[in-house]
Amino acid sequence: MINYTKDEIALMFLSTLEFITAKHYEKISDLVNPVGKLLNKDFDVNILSQVFKTNFENFATEYKNFNQTTFLEILEKRTIKCITILSDNYPKKLLNLQDKPYVLYAVGNLELLNTKSVAIVGARNPSTYGKLVTEKFAKTLAQNDITIVSGLASGVDKISHEGALSVHGNTIAVLAGGFDHIFPAMNLNLAREIAKKGLILSEHFVTHKPTKYSFPIRNRIIAGLSDAVLITEAGKKSGSLYTSEFATEVGINTYCIPGNITNELSYSTNNLIKNGGAACATSPDDILCVFGVTKSKENKKFSKQEQFTIQETAIINLLGSEEKDFLFLQEKTGFSTQELNFSLTSLEIRGIIKKLAGNMFILCD
Repeated sequence: MINYTKDEIALMFLSTLEFITAKHYEKISDLVNPVGKLLNKDFDVNILSQVFKTNFENFATEYKNFNQTTFLEILEKRTIKCITILSDNYPKKLLNLQDKPYVLYAVGNLELLNTKSVAIVGARNPSTYGKLVTEKFAKTLAQNDITIVSGLASGVDKISHEGALSVHGNTIAVLAGGFDHIFPAMNLNLAREIAKKGLILSEHFVTHKPTKYSFPIRNRIIAGLSDAVLITEAGKKSGSLYTSEFATEVGINTYCIPGNITNELSYSTNNLIKNGGAACATSPDDILCVFGVTKSKENKKFSKQEQFTIQETAIINLLGSEEKDFLFLQEKTGFSTQELNFSLTSLEIRGIIKKLAGNMFILCD
């Protein structure tokens, strides 16, 4: 069993309160110093009545029922590690946040907290274009030893985590609730894979359910852990905007991938670029330069790790060493316009083919 200090355990107890906020931790630390005094048998809980106000009775009840031994046994049984702001291994990057998390529960590889990292966030229901560029950037960055940080939500988050894992890269998932409430539930298997191969974090105790407020608040941790933020696709009211704001707070750059101006899902990315709130990224190299990488390394088109669909394989075989136009490819493959466009876009974004003038296509060197 991990030996936590009395002060650390006191902070961990506070994290079991569903109504706890960063401001509460701050006020309590000012009133109770050292904070470990909370665990003394003679501690007068009334000292904190003005801190919790309407929630004071709930606090007093939880305080009375708290069993330190049982609490630590739960963490031990589930191989959950806890980092507090008082711990030696607390991520230094998070100290730049105004409302820094006082407690972080973790499952997985804690060493990833000290690696070069990029947050990738965006739409919950991305377009085909959004899916493709997210996957490309996540894979390439991960192949260049950059840890991908995201929120395990559907859409861009999910694609980012999966992209990193698919190339045996590193990824960190930051939850909006406790470990017992993976959201959406359909990402439970992905969460288990990240726990084995990466790292999952939450500032909430395992039983806490996420609320609509905890998602944007969670984004401060995603930004705080990263050296840069990338938004691949985001609509007008996207929660990714919170992540960008937190990035500005901690002094790191936001990058956006430009999109079709007629696509609502590209509104925020295009707008951030237009108004100077983000740098334009059209290649992973635009972000890798932050880390001093001048030329990205990525899997080439015929490497063992590259996989093609039946449609993509047919297109590659038809192109050979000569350029072909769209109508030729459609006639020879028999694919619908939508099906052919999808496959061509996928191959182009991954650097397998290049589109030329006159709707012509050719294999890249």
